[in-house]
Amino acid sequence: MSKALGSIQPQFTTANYLAFFVGLFLFAAPGIILGQCPPDLWFDSQAEVDAFPATYPGCKNMTGPVLVLGADIVNLDSLRQLRTIGGKLQIESPNLVDISGLSGLTRVDGFLHIGGTALPNLHGLENLKSTGSSFTVANNALLLTTTHFDSLQNSGFSVSGSPLLQDWGAFPSLKTGKVIHLNNPVSQISTLEGVFPRLETAEYLFLENIAQLESLTGLDNLNRVEAISIKNTGIANLTGLAKLKNISNYFYLYENQELVNLTGAPVLDTVQNLQIVRNPKFSGLQGLESVKLVAQLTISENENLITLADSALIPDVIIGLEIDQNPALTSLRGLEKLSIQNGGIAIDKNDTLLTLEGLSNIQHPYTVSITGNPQLRDLAGLHKLETVTSLILENNDALTDLSGLESLRLARQLRVNDHLRLKNLHGLENLESFLTGVLYVLRNDSLVSLEGLGEMLGMQSILIKENPQLSTCSTLPICNALALNAFPTIENNQSGCLTPAEILATCQFSFNSLGGQVLLDPECDGIFGSQDRYLPYQMLRTTDGRPFACTDANGRYQRFLAGNQQYNFRADAIPGFSPQPDSISISTNDTLKVFNGQDFSLCPDSMFHNWRVSISPVGLPRPGFENRYIIQYQNRSAQSGNAAVILDFLDDVHQDFLTITSANGGTMIGPNQIQWNLSNFPIFSTTSKFEVRVKLDPATPLGVLLQPRVRILPAQNVNDIDWSDNEMTLPQTVVGSFDPNDKWVDREQLSYPVAQEGEWLRYLIRFQNTGTAAAQIVELQDTLTSELDFTTFQPLVASHRYKLSFSENGILNWRFENINLPDSSSNEPQSHGFVQFRIRSFPGLNAGDSIRNRAGIYFDFNPVVLTNYAITRVMELVPAPTAQPTVPLQLRILPNPFSDRFWIEIPGIEAHSNQTMTLEVSDLTGRMVLRRHVTGNRFMLERDKLPAGMLLFWLRDASGMMLACARGVAR
Repeated sequence: MSKALGSIQPQFTTANYLAFFVGLFLFAAPGIILGQCPPDLWFDSQAEVDAFPATYPGCKNMTGPVLVLGADIVNLDSLRQLRTIGGKLQIESPNLVDISGLSGLTRVDGFLHIGGTALPNLHGLENLKSTGSSFTVANNALLLTTTHFDSLQNSGFSVSGSPLLQDWGAFPSLKTGKVIHLNNPVSQISTLEGVFPRLETAEYLFLENIAQLESLTGLDNLNRVEAISIKNTGIANLTGLAKLKNISNYFYLYENQELVNLTGAPVLDTVQNLQIVRNPKFSGLQGLESVKLVAQLTISENENLITLADSALIPDVIIGLEIDQNPALTSLRGLEKLSIQNGGIAIDKNDTLLTLEGLSNIQHPYTVSITGNPQLRDLAGLHKLETVTSLILENNDALTDLSGLESLRLARQLRVNDHLRLKNLHGLENLESFLTGVLYVLRNDSLVSLEGLGEMLGMQSILIKENPQLSTCSTLPICNALALNAFPTIENNQSGCLTPAEILATCQFSFNSLGGQVLLDPECDGIFGSQDRYLPYQMLRTTDGRPFACTDANGRYQRFLAGNQQYNFRADAIPGFSPQPDSISISTNDTLKVFNGQDFSLCPDSMFHNWRVSISPVGLPRPGFENRYIIQYQNRSAQSGNAAVILDFLDDVHQDFLTITSANGGTMIGPNQIQWNLSNFPIFSTTSKFEVRVKLDPATPLGVLLQPRVRILPAQNVNDIDWSDNEMTLPQTVVGSFDPNDKWVDREQLSYPVAQEGEWLRYLIRFQNTGTAAAQIVELQDTLTSELDFTTFQPLVASHRYKLSFSENGILNWRFENINLPDSSSNEPQSHGFVQFRIRSFPGLNAGDSIRNRAGIYFDFNPVVLTNYAITRVMELVPAPTAQPTVPLQLRILPNPFSDRFWIEIPGIEAHSNQTMTLEVSDLTGRMVLRRHVTGNRFMLERDKLPAGMLLFWLRDASGMMLACARGVAR
């Protein structure tokens, strides 16, 4: 039986009722749903602004940006419901005259920018409490006033390009400022009073191009700021900064026409970088009496500055001092307490400067540049200068000699160029070493002699050119530098200084000459035979242990000797060999002599065996990449013999992650184990090597240890007299990025009992040319610390031929001349190099002591590249190594992948920890793309600072140890 449609009765259930009421809600109140905020707002017309309340009636808190750009927009009255904006607020409508519709707005998390409008004021922002990175008001041609920002507590404020502006407005609640930048060239505003009455700290404070501003009064509560720039104002001093104590970055005072001195900041104690430039009435540093630290001080182009004698006594400039182009300055008196350690001094182009008095406390700066001071009479103000890396003296026309530098003992580079009246180099008599450096003497019109130049042990390069009167170059320091094969360019001088050969010929008739070779002599017969070898880079020392000479690549040494002296020296012994004779004594008198054939033979103490092996990395291990190792070995026995070289890997990195891709002729004897057999291998042949290539799987965890171990085992039943160099393990942390110029030590810890006796330490210095062209010269300079016994130094292996030199106080230099090291972009595998050496620690080190050592690397004549510190610490007891190293924590990246801002969370770190950490981000090629200091356990980053693709995130503590890591993907 069928039913009519109209007779069908509905069957109501709970689900039916719920669906009915949801439909009724949607029909009756569409605005509630439609009122949810969109991800962003972009207003191109007044109609779109006016439609906002109806389109989004419930939208109060935007999560994304808001842009007001339409040309016909004249007001924002319809935006009164907006309370917060999670992104930026950008207002650039040229006909906009009223923003009072923003009166409900309390927070903008991104930047706030109002530019190119027709606004006469900023009424409507009175309830704004905070902004994000910046608040800028720029190029609003009709702006007369801003407003009273009564609620603003955390924000910056920047205003510029508003020629009709009559006041800055008021910020009565602002205590913590971000970037505050007031710049208005045509403004008549003359005061800051009432503008920032409660401002205590700011990131940046810029007051620029406000010529009518007469005082800083109004900043009375400001006590700390990262940086200040005051440029082209009318201030006469710093009155108004009565509570300012710390400027953590820079303080620039530029082109202030009325600035006389720096009074008005009585409690200021720290300024990192103080620059006082082009202030025509500036007369001195009065006002800085309370300052305890200035990292960099620049006083430049202040045309009426006559003296610093009445200035405050700056107690410590730790980085640099620059005083240049002050045309009326006559002296530097007033700077007597300056103490520059490892920084630079530049005194340049001061037309009337007569003396350097005032620099009497300068002892160990990094660089000193005295150039272009035409009336400077002497260098007496530098009478305490003892060491310097680079000393540049140029264009000081009144100098006749270098008197005043009598305390200078050590220098790496000396330039004496372009002097009109300089006649000699007297003043440098006490110079002991050039730290394997460079001497330039160029274009000195009156220079006739190099007399006065002290010892140049370690000199590597000499450039003496275009000195038209220079005829006396054969001084003892120059002669010894040439004898030690310093690389000279000597030309276009007077006869006597035309060529190196001419100078050396004169040296032969001016000084006693000493020369010889160091020979490995297994037969002990003193005759060079088929088994004999000349020993390169063998050190000779005085009998009291001071360095005396070093053999070249062919085992030869030479030097010149002064008259009426006694010289006692010996060749270093090597394990199992003793020098014959034990030492050589040379006495000189008034009669010149040639002491050639002063040879040493190293004879075996017995028919012993002694093998040596080492392994050096070329790069650090990275997941998915191939890593190279160089294995070098040598038979240092008294006879030829057989041995096996074995490479294996300790099991910190699982074998499944490791693949040996190239073994250079070796035989696989087990999982990731290689053996090379050496048969009847000759003694002391040039160190031989194997190259091994290893690839890590892309899934290899970051932070674990890869530990290649190499051993050299003599044939059965053969005892090695020194097993300490028969095995080497090279612990390496698997990383995502690395610095190719570094230093490594094989012992990071010594137990107290071992340290009390002294212990061998093996060091590796790696370098890579990351420039844009091949490097012709590479120099490594290593200043050994006082805990290392320089007399035990032994060079081991290196990637290229080199020349080794040294100074008496433990400064080593390896010079790779004509190395032609390719740049990494054109030939990455061949762009690397390294040296290894070993040295013993002095006995008597105590628990808590540490041996910190690093090296400087010079590519051609570019600035030094400093390595990390290789540190060995003395412990009460060294803990036994665990089977597995501690694996770093895993960072959390939210979201991941990310396309805009994202969060990083650090497990295991307290939320309010004050520990300063460093976050490093690199791409998969190892290129560092971001580095910043962070605190706490959660912080936010912006995607726009990072390239797209897979990225590696590292978190390190203050010592550089890795705390946590992660991988993230930027879209």
